[in-house]
Amino acid sequence: MKTKFTLFSLSSTLLLCGCSVFTPYTPPIQQGKIISQDVMKTINPGMTKEQIEYILGSPDVVDPFAQNQWNYVYTYQNSLYAPRSQKGLILTFKDNKLTEVSGDYSPPETIYVSK
Repeated sequence: MKTKFTLFSLSSTLLLCGCSVFTPYTPPIQQGKIISQDVMKTINPGMTKEQIEYILGSPDVVDPFAQNQWNYVYTYQNSLYAPRSQKGLILTFKDNKLTEVSGDYSPPETIYVSK
């Protein structure tokens, strides 16, 4: 009986110690649209919403209280325990024409940028 208890205690201790040392693999988590600088160069002031949607796709967020503002969001997290990085692009329209670009992406040189 004593040897069974010792064997059980030893195996359960080793099993529990093994769980605390190793963390399971978690794949990188990538969400949203990756917007390259080449794509940003194709965006010009005065473009319509339809033209922007053709280039960038549909926006990730459209605020119901600000219909003239489109938000594109990209997030990346290398693992479950790593910090998450986030980039955003905000496009503002007036009379269905692009007027302003802001966010984390480098805008084209010919467009007004808000700070």
